[in-house]
Amino acid sequence: MPRRKLLSDFEKGQIVAMKQECLSVCEIARTLSRSPGAVHNFLNHPKRVDGRKSTRNATKISKKQTQLLLRDASKGEKSCRELKVSLEIDVGVRRIQQILRDAPHFKYKKMLLRPQMLQRHKSARLEWSKKMLENRNAFWRGVIFSDEKKFNLDGPDGLACYWHDLRRKEQVFSTRHQGESLMLWGAISCYGPSHLVRVDGNIDCTLYCEVLEEDRLPFAADTFGEEWTFQQNGASCHRSNYTKNWLSSKNVKWLGWLAKSPDLNIIEIVWGLLARRVYRHGRQFCNLKDLADRIIDCWSSSSEEYLNKLYESIPRRLVEVLEKKGGRTKY
Repeated sequence: MPRRKLLSDFEKGQIVAMKQECLSVCEIARTLSRSPGAVHNFLNHPKRVDGRKSTRNATKISKKQTQLLLRDASKGEKSCRELKVSLEIDVGVRRIQQILRDAPHFKYKKMLLRPQMLQRHKSARLEWSKKMLENRNAFWRGVIFSDEKKFNLDGPDGLACYWHDLRRKEQVFSTRHQGESLMLWGAISCYGPSHLVRVDGNIDCTLYCEVLEEDRLPFAADTFGEEWTFQQNGASCHRSNYTKNWLSSKNVKWLGWLAKSPDLNIIEIVWGLLARRVYRHGRQFCNLKDLADRIIDCWSSSSEEYLNKLYESIPRRLVEVLEKKGGRTKY
């Protein structure tokens, strides 16, 4: 469609005069048989030649500059403003954002939160996985995995996601910041979960061994008898000499765990599923008793079939560590 002729000096004078008489943009446009957009643009930018929006920045970046921009942005290290400065591109930051948005292989998204993994961590994971692959499935089925998890009244990080219908009003998730939470310690076997133990305050090696004595050892004895292995992560109370000596005095075989390796610990998957069940549909709790009751109900519903699938996935996880040369797995 051809563009209409430019605003004449006479029309510009009429626009200024009618605006001084407090006429609206639409009234001025009807009087001059012009579009409201042309009148509005002239009033906002009277120094422009025709009152139209300038498009000179839209085509100022060359094809070569665009390719350099996309290649540098793919590294994920710089913001749009930093890309503009480093590549000396003579367009605005918003134009750069538009180019990246229009590229089919770019999507602006939140960075994932994961523990930092250094080369020494990768080397340790690689060697440990090679060693652990020598064990058969029967060994892993005799391992009890344990860990602790914190739950608060509003849910994990106070976040709730949902599919939003743009035709409806947005939902609001209101956090109360009451500061109350539960720290629970649990364990799983291929035959089912243990009882959950509430931990008040900071847990030291003495309290840790007391919990093992009162809950974990009876759970292991009832499940496996005498042949079993206890897994624990690298927390300070787990690695202390006091804990190691206590486990040795009870003839408990324990499996040390690697740093930066939550993807290999199957109880992390159980905690994640538990949190989704507890806080389903953005549920919040008024007190710790209601929260604890809900957690216990969801925890006890972990089926033996589901836990067996997690145990069967351990060799596949170790193989993927070898394939990734010690890097993170998809798990």
